[in-house]
Amino acid sequence: MEVVLTAFFLYVILGATDDRAPKGFAPIAGISYAAITGARGAEAEVDAGVANNP
Repeated sequence: MEVVLTAFFLYVILGATDDRAPKGFAPIAGISYAAITGARGAEAEVDAGVANNP
């Protein structure tokens, strides 16, 4: 799961910072980071069976 989330994050970063991307598209990188961080926290809670503070 970690590899998939990291690959997705890199894809978003590279797409948001590309010269061909529309202006104002860069905040999508921050939104994806927040979503991925939340997914990692949720995954850790399920795996460990404990509360996690991301």
